[in-house]
Amino acid sequence: MNRRFFSMNRIFAIFLGVTLSYSIVLTILSGLPRFSHVPDQPSPGLVDYTPEQAAGRKLYVQNGCVYCHSQQVRPVEIDTLFLHGTRPSLPSDYVYDRPHLMGTMRTGEDFTNIGRKYTGEAGKQRLEAILKNPRAAVPETFMPNFHHLSDREITQLVSYLQSLGSWKEPYQGAIDEWQPSYWKDIPNRTQEANQAIQAQPTYIYPIFIVIGSIMVLVFAGLLWSWQRNHFADIEEPAHRMIHDPE
Repeated sequence: MNRRFFSMNRIFAIFLGVTLSYSIVLTILSGLPRFSHVPDQPSPGLVDYTPEQAAGRKLYVQNGCVYCHSQQVRPVEIDTLFLHGTRPSLPSDYVYDRPHLMGTMRTGEDFTNIGRKYTGEAGKQRLEAILKNPRAAVPETFMPNFHHLSDREITQLVSYLQSLGSWKEPYQGAIDEWQPSYWKDIPNRTQEANQAIQAQPTYIYPIFIVIGSIMVLVFAGLLWSWQRNHFADIEEPAHRMIHDPE
């Protein structure tokens, strides 16, 4: 038999130890979000999606709308355009979103409160027209048409869009009043937002310190064993099999 097949040299042993350590740390880190505080109560006025709206949300995901349209209004001046007469986003606004569709970029308009812009039957017809022929509304848009969707699917997608932000209370104040540094003093914050501030987890950093200490100890132990040739015992059985087959 090939001696290289049986031999486990020191480099491989160290690699195995590092891989196991990394796997343990990755498993722990991936489970941490389950122990962090997340809002479990919806914002006042927020209700779960109807079957029609849920179907429209599914179409929204399937057709990649999230890649161009965000769903998060930040408490900064540049996002004032997307308020449509209400407040910026709060964590408790996303209780029913699995997964959330906040997005990471805006090629098009933010849709957090789009239901307040296109209201009623007129708003429905306007959204349907945009979906079927977006360049008729904005000639320079990059948005594709959705001719591949049936009329029923268009109706479901529009129903979902009109639900976004339509449940929120009116707000006409300054948007910067919702910035984190002033969060505790604003008069219109919801009870859920206040609870989220008070319930920030304090155990996350000690966990990282413990994980880091474990990794240092593992690496130190591997290095100590390597320097004292402890891994030679691992190779010895394979050597005996090769040199003394009987």
